[in-house]
Amino acid sequence: MQYRIGELRLGDLLDVGYNVFKDNYKPLLGLALMAFVPVLLVFGVGALFGGVPLISQADFFPQPGNPPPDPKFLMQNFHAMFATMAASSLVMSICALFAHGGIILAVARGYTGQPISAGVALRYSLSRWWPLIKTTIIFVLTILLVFGAIIGAFQLFSGLVGRHNHFFLMMPVFVVSVVAMALVFLRYVLSLTVVILEGVSGFAALKRSATLMKGAYGKAFLLLVLVSIASMIPSGLLNVLVMIPGVPFFLVAMGGGMFMQMIMMAFVTTVLTILYFSNRCKHENFDLVLLAEEAEEI
Repeated sequence: MQYRIGELRLGDLLDVGYNVFKDNYKPLLGLALMAFVPVLLVFGVGALFGGVPLISQADFFPQPGNPPPDPKFLMQNFHAMFATMAASSLVMSICALFAHGGIILAVARGYTGQPISAGVALRYSLSRWWPLIKTTIIFVLTILLVFGAIIGAFQLFSGLVGRHNHFFLMMPVFVVSVVAMALVFLRYVLSLTVVILEGVSGFAALKRSATLMKGAYGKAFLLLVLVSIASMIPSGLLNVLVMIPGVPFFLVAMGGGMFMQMIMMAFVTTVLTILYFSNRCKHENFDLVLLAEEAEEI
């Protein structure tokens, strides 16, 4: 299928993103699944060999009318469950990063009419393991640095005005922190896309993202808000479904929730990759021929 390539408006981004996702859903969802399967394996290994009870056995999610989790049971298995949760979080973060890189490449190739398999995309993403990790670390540290600077300024200013005014400063500081971190996130939101598609990393990737995002902050913000709102509909249906007597809460909540996260991960990455190409068309007069040539070189 031939997709529209050029500087796209918000509605066009969603439309093209949906069509690319629909036409390439198998490799995209396959890559997203790879972010979750290792986590399930960690829990399985913990349950079989580490003495870690399954979450369903701990009854963290009792259905309405059932008794709450047994505190004694939770305390007896706290350390084992905590270790398993920590390990699964680390594994999922790493796997999600490489899956994200694979989805970016699969979308870029599908967008140019050169679709590839999930395996090929994942292998390329893994070959860029250090640039992806390095850029992610710098990205996260940049956001934390901004947050820390705001909190430090707040502490300094609150010391000057007195403790009795401390409470009244908390809300403005919270708002400023959220806005500042959102702006930093939007400024560098295309960093990993740049790592995969342009071969640069670290501060160079962040700088490149900042260049491409000029004049597109509002579009990117609205894009993410609309996608988030759309995801609330199936999530709400899941919440209603688990209230029905006889419906297995754990299976529906965890299984359905994981499937929704897979779709969201694949679709959000898809529309952000399309945004990358749209911004290149805006700033660099990027055309279809050049797009196809660059995609073939990856």
